[in-house]
Amino acid sequence: MPRRNFILAVVALVGLILFFCFLVRLLLLRYERGDIYPPYSTLRADPLGTRAYYEALGSINFYTITRGFNSLHRELEEKPDTLFYLGLDTSDLMSFTREETAQLDTYVKNGGRIIITFKPEDPRASNSDAQKKSADKKAKAAKQPRKDGAPPEQIPTANSDQNTSEPQTQQEKHEREEFRKEEEASKDDSNKQKDTPERKYHPSLAALWGFGWKQHSEDKVKKQDDASDSVSDQETEKSEVLAICMVDTNLELNVPWKSALYFVRIEPEWEKLYDAKAEPVLIRRTWGKGEIIAATDSYLISNEALRNNRRPALLALLTGPPGRLFFDETHLGTQEQEGVMFLAEKFRLEGYLYGMLGVTLLFLWRNSTPLVPPRTSIGHALLGGTVSGKDSRSGFVNLLRRNIAPRNILKTSLAEWKRNVTPARRHLHGKMSAMESILSATETNRADTILQSYHQLREINTPSRSKGNYATKS
Repeated sequence: MPRRNFILAVVALVGLILFFCFLVRLLLLRYERGDIYPPYSTLRADPLGTRAYYEALGSINFYTITRGFNSLHRELEEKPDTLFYLGLDTSDLMSFTREETAQLDTYVKNGGRIIITFKPEDPRASNSDAQKKSADKKAKAAKQPRKDGAPPEQIPTANSDQNTSEPQTQQEKHEREEFRKEEEASKDDSNKQKDTPERKYHPSLAALWGFGWKQHSEDKVKKQDDASDSVSDQETEKSEVLAICMVDTNLELNVPWKSALYFVRIEPEWEKLYDAKAEPVLIRRTWGKGEIIAATDSYLISNEALRNNRRPALLALLTGPPGRLFFDETHLGTQEQEGVMFLAEKFRLEGYLYGMLGVTLLFLWRNSTPLVPPRTSIGHALLGGTVSGKDSRSGFVNLLRRNIAPRNILKTSLAEWKRNVTPARRHLHGKMSAMESILSATETNRADTILQSYHQLREINTPSRSKGNYATKS
């Protein structure tokens, strides 16, 4: 290979390696920062994430922390002491299936703790936009297939006897009324298909535990025209909202609150821990042997809040006693996919994959570069090929000398001559006997004796030719 081409190949290889190194480094930086994950994810390290809270608990010896990327059934199999749902959307709370609702209810009654912090609602968002977003999420969840292979579930769905039972909480009564209105509206819709199955109501987690939510109407701002990009002075000068502690404990007196949501239709068993604008925003309830804590905002456990507005006593209340803490990530859309690599890691097949990769590289190397080095021009001339100054007759003589011993040269020649004696040439049988008798008397490696025997054979075969015409020179 010319020197110029070799240098270009090396430069191209080095450039390709550097490109992949910088690409991997860029991806690692994105994953370390975590801004590719949803807000309030424990994998996110920017101000909108909760990674600081997660890692801080992991540094404490009497806490065991785990992230959940699987179904709720698998998460509860690990028997966590506290289950966190951080940044949960209000519509996601209504989309839990009947089986998941029963599992969470049983989990709390048996002594588990559930911490729910809702995703903050923008005060400028209209109520109609929130309802539309919730309806879109419900319709999307209804079309998705179940994880266990069952057909898509109608949301909400339950047994028929649950429609006739009396509401147990104010939130359940409210949900039944909303469900009835939706059913009446769907019946009046002329575009509804006739074969659509009838939906059944089942209580959500909020209805089962007895709380609802609403958005502050006084925080809503009228929509501006599409061409307007300015922000009003009323919004820019708006003071920060503080949640005031309503119980006589060691909790902080106030907490910054970023969400316009507040709790309504709460049962008397709920304890109001914090109020914002005279409305409850953080509540607690004992349920069976366990405990439920719900907050309408997730800012208090975000990375930004832990740096600028840290409230240690409130964080300690959410964390609870020592034990196993489980942070669910599936409600944020981060879920583990059981693909080929997941199965390979599960059954510890990494060594087999590395071996297959090595065999593939060796196969490519073998087919691109021969393992035997090429022969040089001198070696090629010595091992064979065209040699100047030699004709085909000389080559044939050399071949005979290499492959036939001197004492067997006459026997080999006579054997080849016998192959030409056909039944039509019977007159040669007498000559054949004479030749064999001469050969039987000749058993030596001496060249003169072999040459003399050769002349005798020639005289028997062709007696008319003279000795001078024989080509017997060596």
